[in-house]
Amino acid sequence: MGLFDKKYCDVCGRKIGILGGRKLNDGEICGHCEDQLSPWFPEGKRADIESIKEQLKYREENRKAVSDFSITYEYGDDMKLLVDEDGQTFVVTDEYYGDVTDLDDANPDVISFDDVVECNLSVDEEKTEVTYDDDEGNTRHYNPRRYECEYTFNIEIVVD
Repeated sequence: MGLFDKKYCDVCGRKIGILGGRKLNDGEICGHCEDQLSPWFPEGKRADIESIKEQLKYREENRKAVSDFSITYEYGDDMKLLVDEDGQTFVVTDEYYGDVTDLDDANPDVISFDDVVECNLSVDEEKTEVTYDDDEGNTRHYNPRRYECEYTFNIEIVVD
């Protein structure tokens, strides 16, 4: 096989450009198929064609779960944790900007509460003392001292 031979995706049959595609254990996939994989797909470069096909089938089934997903709670700034309390499911995504169609386009993995095996919470506190300037322009401390606090909550969700 030469450098400029035409290559085709072993999953969908699309033509792969010269610099496109990704090599797998037993073939290659195109960028279109790769873009449809879950960001949590565990196999990465160790994947084979059959596991990619199974993952893409799962992703199509997941689209239905995403369309049925109804946001009850929303947490986070950049990375969002969206909860569907009625459906007992949640998604984690950085592609939600307040419009449900964002979810349909992103197709994030819908995870059942039953799949959660562990949660780890850490809290980072940033505390800054509040001071004031007296009549002579000197910085003074309040008595008792006052603080502005900012908290960052990080949660690690382990799923089966």
